[in-house]
Amino acid sequence: MRPRRFLSVVRPGDPDRMMRKPFAILLRVALTMAIFWWLSSRIDFREVWHFVGEADPRWMGMSLLLSIGQRVCRSLNWGQLLRALGVATPMLQWNALRVYFAAGFLGALFPSSVTADALRILLAKRLFGENLSGLAATALLLNACTWGAACSVGLAGLAFLVVQSALPAVLSGAMVFLLAITMGSAA
Repeated sequence: MRPRRFLSVVRPGDPDRMMRKPFAILLRVALTMAIFWWLSSRIDFREVWHFVGEADPRWMGMSLLLSIGQRVCRSLNWGQLLRALGVATPMLQWNALRVYFAAGFLGALFPSSVTADALRILLAKRLFGENLSGLAATALLLNACTWGAACSVGLAGLAFLVVQSALPAVLSGAMVFLLAITMGSAA
């Protein structure tokens, strides 16, 4: 099976290509505008601006940069997993980044992070033409590595608090929990 272009409904050599492509673009734009309208109609912008006005712009900018950086790093890791799976596509890292951000955006519209993973797998299947089980394995492995890394950072923070004798009693059980997750994701 030959991989298809990312989110494309047009096939090369299709005689109706000239008619379908503008329609597909128009449909995507209309769908995007409808989603943005639906989301924005449920937001109280006065309340949002109130909270944004109270926030420190330096911290907001730093959190935005860290969030984007984290997603870029995860897409790079995912691209390496795809390469190990045998995906040999030109501009693999760029396409992995595109799929990662597109799935993240669409997944944000649904209440579970599993949705973003499922969308990422389906978009990758469409773009790279690989088998679903291999793509699902890359997503699960990436999630396990992320959990392990996050729990390791949490353990380091808790250890620092223990050394400083500043560990709140409520967090004493968290160390066992984080250690179990870290060990489980390393296995």
